[in-house]
Amino acid sequence: LEAQMGAAVDAELRGIAVQYQTGGMPWLARVVAARSHQPGASLYFVTDAEGARVAGNVETVPTAVLDQPEAVAQVVPYMWRDEQGSQRPHTALVRVAQFSDGARVLVGRDLSERDALVRVVQRSLVLTVALMLALGLIAWIFVSRRVLKRIDAIAETSRRFVAGDLAGRLE
Repeated sequence: LEAQMGAAVDAELRGIAVQYQTGGMPWLARVVAARSHQPGASLYFVTDAEGARVAGNVETVPTAVLDQPEAVAQVVPYMWRDEQGSQRPHTALVRVAQFSDGARVLVGRDLSERDALVRVVQRSLVLTVALMLALGLIAWIFVSRRVLKRIDAIAETSRRFVAGDLAGRLE
């Protein structure tokens, strides 16, 4: 899942680079602003050559992340700003590119949905294993009692046979 997200981030970053080459920073800022407001949007953070935020749907990014352009995708913390303006801490898989004039763009994918899916699967797995163990224990108790009753009955009948009482039946 993380490899697929990394490939999606790389493809998005290539598309952003093409947009920057097409129209420069003003065009890139408009493209990023439009993409930032789409449902399920990637994360964008565009800075100018001095490091000032130009566009994007991410409020802050650690400077250490922006100082690693062309690095492999990495998981980083960030502050997410929703439509009402409130901010919440999140984590994302991101990659940074630096353009020839020093401007940088960060593109990423939020990991909260993936993390939520992992938690749901883990919880389901734990509940399934607990249910299987409980049902297995109940079945073991039920079967063992029935089997032990029959074995006890066979043992009692065998003792009577040994004692000379041949009138009994094995069941």
